[in-house]
Amino acid sequence: MQPPIIRPLSPVRNPPKFGWLACLKPLKALLALTVLIGLAFGVMPQAQAADAVGKVAKQRADAYGTPIGGSRERKFPRYDVTYGELIETAGGAAILIKLDDDTQLFLGERAQLTIDSFVYNPKTKKGEAVYNFTQGALRFISGSMKGNKVSIVTPTASLGIRGSEAVIFVEENGATTLNVIAGAFRVRSRERPDDPPRTVTARRNITVSAKGAISKVGKGMKVPKSAKGGKSTKVQDFEGQLKDLKTGGRFERQREGTRSKASKGHDDHHDDDDDHHDDHGD
Repeated sequence: MQPPIIRPLSPVRNPPKFGWLACLKPLKALLALTVLIGLAFGVMPQAQAADAVGKVAKQRADAYGTPIGGSRERKFPRYDVTYGELIETAGGAAILIKLDDDTQLFLGERAQLTIDSFVYNPKTKKGEAVYNFTQGALRFISGSMKGNKVSIVTPTASLGIRGSEAVIFVEENGATTLNVIAGAFRVRSRERPDDPPRTVTARRNITVSAKGAISKVGKGMKVPKSAKGGKSTKVQDFEGQLKDLKTGGRFERQREGTRSKASKGHDDHHDDDDDHHDDHGD
């Protein structure tokens, strides 16, 4: 009896590949699909969210910025301000921001503002902007942006802007007081959208209460009662800041690491040699 014949197995054509090289093609396809979905739904261009829309022009004491997806940092002159960034000031602090269209945002102490939208074409001067101002005191001076697509939104009011300058207070309960210095503002209640809007012109004021009720248009400058009493120095500091901004006075740059103490309208900076500054708001 003959032994069984053992034949060698024929080689397998195109054997399956295992390891990281085999996973490379599916990963590439998945990455391409992710990019396409992101572009379609507008979630990919994170670089756009970090685009600078202006710079810090002046700063006093502790001012901060928190960009989209970033961490909170101190702000100093010449620092960029980006789309979607939350700007905050501490007690006794202030910051002046100049945007690409020359709009000026002057925040007094304990203020919070976010640039929710800012699109500007320097050639045509056209664009749109939305500023979400949630607390504190703001002096707003509009820039060269044309059209009526610029607004300031507070917890209780929507303020449409037409070539304007104003001083705005937002209290802790959301109540908003608008003082128009130049131009005109169109005021709507966010709590009562069916109420008719009011137009406020120069040297006039108006208030939207915490419940959304719009007051009658008054004359002159109005400062909320909550900004006056007690040991708060909000009003004095803010009046001093208005003077500083108007005259280009002693609103000095403060070097990193220093702090200020605000009392009765002035900031005392105790630094050595050339870093010593005294800001007097009276």
